[in-house]
Order: sequence, then C-alpha cells, then structure tokens
Amino acid sequence: MSEQILQALMELFAIIARPESHGKDRRSVVESFLRRQLNEELVSDYLNVFDAFYSKHQALQIERGDKRIGPDSVKILRICNDINKELTQKQKFIVLVQLFEFAKADKHEISEQEMEFIGIVSESFYITHEEEMLLKEFITNSFDNIPISKDLLIINNKKIDNKKEYKHLFSEFLDGHLWIVNISTANLYFLRYIGENEMYLNGQLLQQDKVYVLNPGTSIRNHLIKPLYYSDIVSKFKEDEQQHRIVFEARNISYKFRAGHTGLHPMSFREESGRLIGIMGASGAGKSTLLNILNGSTPPATGEVL
Repeated sequence: MSEQILQALMELFAIIARPESHGKDRRSVVESFLRRQLNEELVSDYLNVFDAFYSKHQALQIERGDKRIGPDSVKILRICNDINKELTQKQKFIVLVQLFEFAKADKHEISEQEMEFIGIVSESFYITHEEEMLLKEFITNSFDNIPISKDLLIINNKKIDNKKEYKHLFSEFLDGHLWIVNISTANLYFLRYIGENEMYLNGQLLQQDKVYVLNPGTSIRNHLIKPLYYSDIVSKFKEDEQQHRIVFEARNISYKFRAGHTGLHPMSFREESGRLIGIMGASGAGKSTLLNILNGSTPPATGEVL
C-alpha cells in the first residue's frame, strides 16, 4: 500500500473510535493490521501517525458531541474515495474486517454511531449490506451465538450436527471452535478461533478470538488434530454446487528420453477435485517430467491421462 493510503487508513481508524474507548485496546488492532503490511520500523512510524490522528479526533469528538457525525461522515467519504482508487476488492474487505475488530476491541458493544460510520465505509467500498452484516456477526458474536448463514463453516468435535443454518465439519480432537466465513464475491475466507490448545495457521500461532485471512495452500493444525487444509475447507463450501466431482486419473504412465534413458517409471494414481496434492522427490527423480505429462505438454511413452 502507498504512503497516502496508509495515512488515510490511520485517520479512518481514528475517526471511528468512540470518545470513551480505550486507546490501548484499539491501538493493538491497528498494530496487528500494520504488521501484516509493513516492516518493524514502518509499523512504529505509522502507529505514531495513528496516535496523532487518534488524539486529534478524540478531542474533536468531546468538543462537538453529537454534532460531529455530519463532518466526520463527509471526511470518511473523502478518505474512502482515495482508498477506492488503489485497493483491490479483497483488500477492502480486509480493511472492513479490521474496522469491526477495531470497533469491538475495548470489549464493548459496537455503538450505533460506529455502525453508521462503518456502513458509510461499506457502501463506499461497494460491499453489500448483507456482506457487511455477515462479517459483523462473524467477528462480534460470541462462540455460542452462531450466525445463520450458508456462508459460515463451524469446525468442532461434535459428531452429530443437525443444524441446517450453517455448514459443519467434524474434527475429533479439536478442543474449541473454528469459524470460517466465505465472502464469495471476493473469493475470500476469514478464520476465527477459540479453544484450550494452541492453534497454528501455516506455523503462525493464532491469537484467541482474532480474525485471520485464509490464503490458498494454507493449513490449520496443532499437535492434537488432523491438519485442516485450505482445499478441505473450500470443498466444504462448494459441496452443494458439485453434484458430480471431476476425477483426474493417470493410468500406467511412463516416459523415456530420446537417448533411451528412463524419465518416469510406470505409475498410476487417481484423485478427485478439491484435493491438494504434493509431488516430492530428489533432483532428477522425474517431478518436472511427471507434471509435463499430466498437463499434456509431453505425451507419455505408455499409459494415458484422463
């Protein structure tokens, strides 16, 4: 992100904060957001920018009271107009998620005024009201208050789940709850976790009750549970759309180079759509040869790919 956009985002966070909010709690959310974008030195610099905006707008809020809503709404629209020119739609959803986390950071209910400001941001970002409310419930609801949505996946150790209002995935030794929401218009998945044991996303320790982005190829794991892969999660959301799975099959394929050397010994395998497959082997073992046969650029000496 450019310096101009980061400056704008720091002011956006500062405007939304209510006068009685606790700066330390809010600051930690901003810091977490910045650490995903910048190096350590720049994180400190932009936290100082946020602190300056925060002090300025807190003083204005106390001085103006209810009269601040109009001027602040105009300022939010101006900031969002600048942001719209640079951020992708995925980045805009991530900003919206950060705003919700920011608004709930001091453990209070999100105020009507904060929701009004966040609504202005959502509309400016061309995010629908339904998507905005889904993210709000996903981020702010307690884990015993599950939102009703087919775009929500609940992962826990309950074997039987008769609920039809959301998707469910069983994980035998999971001591806690994983919530995953799918924003289909941006092809985005967000994760939220609470539990007794440490949980890792690609080796990164998940903070309790924080929201993370799930990227392609990621995995969720700890020493107790069977790893949960990105492909498993996507398949769960797509299962209603897929009446028939695509099957990829290699039957007795092999390959020899022109000089007669064996490039690939005979092998067969069969996999269905939605699975993430790794190909491992030493240098010269035939990984590239296998991929070239599978994608059709090199015909096999024997066998076929279907």
